[in-house]
Amino acid sequence: MDFKALLALMVEKKASDLFITAGRPPCLKVNGKIAEVSKTQLTGEQTLMLVLSIMSQRQRDEFENTKECQFALSVQGLGRFRVSAFTQRDSAGMVLRRIESKIPTVEELMLPPIINELAMTKRGLIVFVGATGTHQTNCRISRSAFSSSGERRARHSSAATSPAVRNRLCIADQRKPRVSVRGTLPSITPSGVIV
Repeated sequence: MDFKALLALMVEKKASDLFITAGRPPCLKVNGKIAEVSKTQLTGEQTLMLVLSIMSQRQRDEFENTKECQFALSVQGLGRFRVSAFTQRDSAGMVLRRIESKIPTVEELMLPPIINELAMTKRGLIVFVGATGTHQTNCRISRSAFSSSGERRARHSSAATSPAVRNRLCIADQRKPRVSVRGTLPSITPSGVIV
């Protein structure tokens, strides 16, 4: 299976996620809907080969020791992706999230103007909630660099997002502590994902 072709299709379709799971064909999530990209189901051997093929040796060692690995992948001409590789039911799998390189403005995101004012408060908590692909991260980043004079400036912003969940219509992978993952599942992974 040509993995780069899957990534190219992901970019072409503007998919938010690519799911690689044993016993299923590769799937893309486009506009909140999951669609198979072929009729051929992937075997456990194929998913393991795909997972390992995009890892460095250090990442492979981590994956072998912990049965999971979070990392970024940059592919020339296609962009950047956040990868969450894991083991479930003795098979490797992974979810790739496409990372947008262009940060849209508040106007492009069609957010209410009050967001500009909220972004300027010195203290407080702003919560962006929504399904995958609804631009919560873009909203947060777009506003975190805004100042009252309209200039962009450095600000600190933090986020925790839930991991991708999946099956028939929603693709569900399940990882059990001490079975699919060595030890207990961490509360927050190095990439900031709550598990």
